[in-house]
Amino acid sequence: MAAPAAYQKPHLAALNRIIPSMKALPQSAQTMFIEGLPALGEHPFGKVGEQFLQLVIDAAKEDAQMATQELEMAKTSGAAATEKTEVLTQSLDEAKEALEAARTGTTAQAAACEAAKVHLKDAQDVHTTFEKEIMSHLRFFKEVRDQHSEVKALHEGHFKALVEGTTQNVDIAAAEVERFFAGPKCDKVIAAAAAVALRAVPDARAEFDKVTVDAAGKVFAGRLAELAAKIEESAKEEAEIRAELLGLWAIADVAGDAMSAAQKALVEATNSEAAAVEDVKEKQVAVSEQEKHLSNERINEVLLECRIKESSEAITAVEAVVAGPPPPPPAVEEPTVEEPLKAEGMDVDPTALPTKEPLKAEGMDVDPTAAPTKDEEMPAAVVAVPAQVDAGA
Repeated sequence: MAAPAAYQKPHLAALNRIIPSMKALPQSAQTMFIEGLPALGEHPFGKVGEQFLQLVIDAAKEDAQMATQELEMAKTSGAAATEKTEVLTQSLDEAKEALEAARTGTTAQAAACEAAKVHLKDAQDVHTTFEKEIMSHLRFFKEVRDQHSEVKALHEGHFKALVEGTTQNVDIAAAEVERFFAGPKCDKVIAAAAAVALRAVPDARAEFDKVTVDAAGKVFAGRLAELAAKIEESAKEEAEIRAELLGLWAIADVAGDAMSAAQKALVEATNSEAAAVEDVKEKQVAVSEQEKHLSNERINEVLLECRIKESSEAITAVEAVVAGPPPPPPAVEEPTVEEPLKAEGMDVDPTALPTKEPLKAEGMDVDPTAAPTKDEEMPAAVVAVPAQVDAGA
């Protein structure tokens, strides 16, 4: 039947691991078998125990086969999970590279925006400074044109009406003309005479009045010619100044547009960076979840391999218990002194073994009663028993 307890004990660990996993067996049967296994060989129902052991073997083989199939599926699933992890990891790396590029772009765009701001300020400062510098020139040009317009209007208006006698209000017209002649560049004599001559009716004017009116007209003409010459002279300079001012204004306007474009681009770069950050976060979560899934797949593979190994160990243990311990090695009989000792290629006569008779050395007799005491040394001439005889004893 089965093996004794001393032989069964080393196999109990494997059996204890495999039997509780057999859910189909009643718990009472599992407990009875585990606890009664050491005494199975002595039990009157040992045959039933052996049958149960065979059930354990069959169940373990079936479990090992199922675990092997599950392991193959787990390896396939693990390979797919590994491939998906690699794809997600590569996607995450690309997202990180995109984020780094977005951050670089945002930094560069921020610098460009700052440079555009500085350029705009410089352009505005140059325009403002130049405008202040030419303001006096522009005022002068305006004053000359205004003076020319006023003198021309006075000459063609009140002065002409006074000369022709068509004015309805002589005092107002004469006052305006006298104000013109009171200027620093007018002849005082002509100014004084014109005030009288222009008030007289044309038909009542004396010869001197006519000469005075004619001289006054020449003063107007000379003043208009002088102002016209100044206008013509300053026209080119004014045009150049205004063109330069317009160019500086255009430069400032372009700088303002560039500043607006840089600010818009910075907003877009910032938004792109934010989107890249979110993309990296999402892919980090996906990679983390996939790595957990992959870890579970690998753990499942290890568990299935352990399950297969445990089933194999249980099968081996149960088969060992059923087969019983190996037979003991054959006993080795030791030779006795009564039997002839056999050495390689020679026979030994037991009668030739040493006795208590005095040993004969070559050419001398040794008295056994003359053996050395504790305080004496053995004589050097004593020769030991031949090695082959000693070994046979």
